[in-house]
This record gives sequence, structure tokens and C-alpha cells, in this order.
Amino acid sequence: MDRLTRRQVLKVLGGATVAAATGGFTGQLLGWATAQEPSRPLLPRPGRRVVIVGAGISGAMCARTLRKLAPDVEVVVLERNPTYVSGPSHVDYVVGLEDARKVTVTFDALVRDGVRVIRSPATGLRLQDNRVLTPQGFVEYSVLVLATGLVPAEHEVRNLLENRRLSPHAWTWAGTVELRRAVEAFSGGTFVLTVPPPPYKCPPGPYEVACLVQEYWRAKGVRAEVVVLDSNDRPQPPLLADLWRRVLQERGITYKPSFKVVELDPTSRVLISDRGERQRFDLASVIPPQRAPLFIEEAGLGGPFVPIDPATWRSRAQENLYALGDVAASPYTKSAFTAFLQGRNAAYFIARALGRDRGEPDPVFNQCWPFVSSKEALFVEVAWDKEGRPIPARNRTGAPSAQHVKDRKQWEYGLLRAVYG
Repeated sequence: MDRLTRRQVLKVLGGATVAAATGGFTGQLLGWATAQEPSRPLLPRPGRRVVIVGAGISGAMCARTLRKLAPDVEVVVLERNPTYVSGPSHVDYVVGLEDARKVTVTFDALVRDGVRVIRSPATGLRLQDNRVLTPQGFVEYSVLVLATGLVPAEHEVRNLLENRRLSPHAWTWAGTVELRRAVEAFSGGTFVLTVPPPPYKCPPGPYEVACLVQEYWRAKGVRAEVVVLDSNDRPQPPLLADLWRRVLQERGITYKPSFKVVELDPTSRVLISDRGERQRFDLASVIPPQRAPLFIEEAGLGGPFVPIDPATWRSRAQENLYALGDVAASPYTKSAFTAFLQGRNAAYFIARALGRDRGEPDPVFNQCWPFVSSKEALFVEVAWDKEGRPIPARNRTGAPSAQHVKDRKQWEYGLLRAVYG
């Protein structure tokens, strides 16, 4: 694929993580119907205005926290989707273990908190002018926060983009819905799921999907071989590698490490590795490599992720710009748990930069409860100090248990309430 075509493809995929709109949205927005020339301002010239691109967990939490820490500062959120569907629920929705309505939220609480929500994607940045470009016009800022999440780089696997129907995956909401349909319709054969090179969103997610679909098909009496092709030399995250190997082996799931898929052959239904290895499939779920939206790279902010100071989330290239969550090149795990804490913590440093010093928050840590079946989950915890350095003494793991499933769901529902009201 040549450079021009790649840019066109990534622009189509760019912006916040693609999500299907489920549920109504009653917040006061500047909607798609507001047609303006791109050269015109969407809002009056700001006094002190923080513009946040993306209302996922990190962006929304940053906005709500900023309103509390610096109530005199205008906070504007640009979000292309009318609702947010909880990322942690993608994997269990694939096999019908979660009701999408329970984990789909609007941005009404942000509006009630005084955040201005504009429903529009960001299409470009003019850093020298402190402007975010949208199809409707531009928005000026004093401080810019990038919380876009990642986009799937499907173009990096030959023939994948053109044959997306052969390989749905759960790393976008639209893909999650398609994968559920494919899993429900599957009548048997070989299901192959691939794991991209790190870093990618939700490191244990691929192995969760493999375990859940196998359990689902066995309950239906569908004869299926489940194969995991891993770009990495061991299951992720590394702290859970031994536990994952044991789980996959006990369940009869074929695990092939160091198998980086670079091509999908749609005619023969074969996945091909960078070393020429071949794996046939009847149904595939190729999880593509992931990276920042193209407009961020084109602005000169780095790629595939935005380099930041992990202590403050400030961009290393632009003093009045911050990057949070999955889009940031940081030591923190790309997970919903850390996205929540990053959004909260970054708000303290943004408020300080705007003259509102509210002290420092506690450092970031991560907890995760990966499914190994519908009734049991693992547990892992990692921590970092206030400079973003790992604290190995704080690391811990837990074997599969039913309590971990309860903890996972209690945490997720609590997280959505805390961020979205």
C-alpha cells in the first residue's frame, strides 16, 4: 500500500476509537447539522480554555476533575460519538455475557458539570495557532488534551482492510458487534485469534476472548479448534504469562508464540507470519497493531504514540499540550483502570499550569481481572511511582476464581458511575 493510500485509510479510521451509537443522547451539544466553514471559529475567542479531544474514560475523567479543581476555567470536549460503550465489556459481550445497554453511557453528566461537549471529530491541529480543526470549524485553546484512544492500523496486515468481514475483532465497538454475530453463526472448524505486538489496548484481552468463545461453543455443542497466534514470545501481560500458559493448555487451546501475522490470504483462508509460517482458519479475529490517529502524527507530535513526561502527562514536543490514556507513549498499561487515574491525575497538573495548584494526586496503579471462563477470572496488579517508574514490590497476581469475576463487574460499573454519572 503506497503512502497516499495509507494516509487516506488512516484518516477514515482516525479520531476517537470507532464506536456504534447505542442509546439516546440528550446533552446540549453542537451537532453535526451546524454547518460552518473550516476556517471559522466554533466558539468565541477563549480566556482560559482547556480543549479535550475524546470523551473516553481518560478524557471524560480529566474534564470532570478539571471542573472541580479549576471551576473558573472553560472546559470543552470534542467527541465524535453520541455515547460511550465501556471498553472492558467488549470481551464478554462477544459471547452474550453483558447487556450493551448496561455499559453504554451518555455525556449528560459532563454537561451538567459545566463541560461544553461538542459532537465532532478532530481532523487536524494547528499548534502554532492553538487550534483544533473539525469539519465544522476550529476551536481555539489555552491547553490542549489529547485523549483520543487508539485506531486499528489494519493497513499493516496485508489484505486485512479489504477483507475485514473475514476477521472481525473486539478492539472497536463496531468490530465487537460483528464478532459476536460471527461467533453465534459459527458452525464449527478452526477459529484463529491473533495478538498484535505491544503496546496495544487491554493486554490480556485476546486470551480472554479465546477462552470465552471456546466455552460458548462447547456449551452449544459446536466442534471448534481455537488457536492463538501471538506476536509476542509469551502471553501478555508478562506477570500473567505462566498463568495464561497453564489456562490455555488446560482448555486445549493451541498457543503459538512469536507468530506475527503480516498477511491474510482470503482465497485460501490462511494467515501468514513475517517468517512465512501459515495457519489456516475457518473464522479469524486478527487484532491489528494500534497507533495514534493520523492527524496527531501529521501535527509532528510523534508516532505511533505521543511522547509525554509520565509524571505530568505534558507533551515532550509542546508545552501547552497533554496526552492521556492509550494515545500516550508512557510506561502505564493501556487499560481502562489506568485511563481513569491518568485522567484524574493529569487534571491536577493542568490546573497547576493554569495557576490553580491543588497539590498532587496519588500515583497511578493498575488492577485487572481477565476472564478465563464465564465464571472465573485471573487477577493482576502493578504500580508506578509518581515519576512513572515501576514498583516491582507492588506487583501481585491471583489464580482463577469466581470472586475475581464479581470484583471485575463491581469495579466496571463503579467506574462508569464515577466518570459519567
